[in-house]
Amino acid sequence: MVRDGTGPQAEAITQPDYASKMRVFFSHASEDKPVVEQVLARVQAAFPDVSPWLDRLEIKGGDDLVDKIGEGIDGADKFRASEGVLG
Repeated sequence: MVRDGTGPQAEAITQPDYASKMRVFFSHASEDKPVVEQVLARVQAAFPDVSPWLDRLEIKGGDDLVDKIGEGIDGADKFRASEGVLG
């Protein structure tokens, strides 16, 4: 299992297509990002009609974090929260 977020699972994450897919907001703590990215890649592989909202895909330098996260939550059809693998 890759824990640093740089393995093939992390690279398999694709940009969302909000026009035709179910939107799922992935919430997580920073230390859980590698595991959440693996879960997200597996979800995308198993359910191609899912469009993920993940911070590294949606938030760019200079963006207002609160606004961008709020937009992601408001636009989501589903919400997936990570309880934390590290405690």
